[in-house]
Amino acid sequence: MLKKLRQTWIRFLILFDVRDPLKRTGKKFDLPEDLSELSPVEKRRLSICNLYVNQNHSVDEIARHYEMSRTDLVAVLIQESLIKDQRRGAATSIKGGRRSIDH
Repeated sequence: MLKKLRQTWIRFLILFDVRDPLKRTGKKFDLPEDLSELSPVEKRRLSICNLYVNQNHSVDEIARHYEMSRTDLVAVLIQESLIKDQRRGAATSIKGGRRSIDH
């Protein structure tokens, strides 16, 4: 009984957790007029951006709708400069580093 109550409480907390640790850039997003001429991949990318910026859907909602991982969705939003890149590791090479990409 206690286990079931605990699971319900955790689900309740997850349901009403509205904190979004991602920092928005404040950039406006407008959909282009000629969506029919775009590829399906580009349409999906634009739809994701529109839902996040203009419709204020959460990252989890969009990821669930498009059946993609949260990581992939955040990568799309970072590429479109809609959220700030807060990753700790640098994606660029470090001069004199030990990794093969640093040489």
